Amino acid sequence: MKIVAFRPEHAVPIASMCNSEGWDFWTDVADVEHALVAPGVTTLVAVDEGEVVGAAEVISDGGINWVLGVLIVSSARRGEGIGTALIREAFTRTGALRLDLLTENESPSFYRSLPGREMAGFRLYPPES
Repeated sequence: MKIVAFRPEHAVPIASMCNSEGWDFWTDVADVEHALVAPGVTTLVAVDEGEVVGAAEVISDGGINWVLGVLIVSSARRGEGIGTALIREAFTRTGALRLDLLTENESPSFYRSLPGREMAGFRLYPPES
C-alpha cells in the first residue's frame, strides 16, 4: 500500500466509499474533488494495487489549527492499519502538532486507540429561515 497526494482520478472512488457510509454531503464527485483540493486542505489517499482503499483530509490555517475533516477506509479493508497509516502520514506531511476531529458513533474506539485525548464536540448548522 502507498499513501499518495490526492489526484482528480481519486474523487470517484472516494465519493463511492463515502456514499456507501451514508455520508450525504460527500456523494457528488465534483463537490468531493473541489473540497479535497481547496486552499488549506491536504488530502492523502491510500492506494493498494491501483485501488483506492482510504483517504484523509486535513484542513489547516497553516500554523495553529489542524482538523481531520475526513478519514475513510474501505469497509472491506478496515482493521489493516490503513486509517492509522493515513493519520501518521498526515502528521508528517502537514507538520501538524495535533489533529482535532469529530466522529460518528461507530468510530470512537479507533480514535481511542491512538495517542490523544477525548473532547466533546459539536457540529453546528445554520438557523432555519
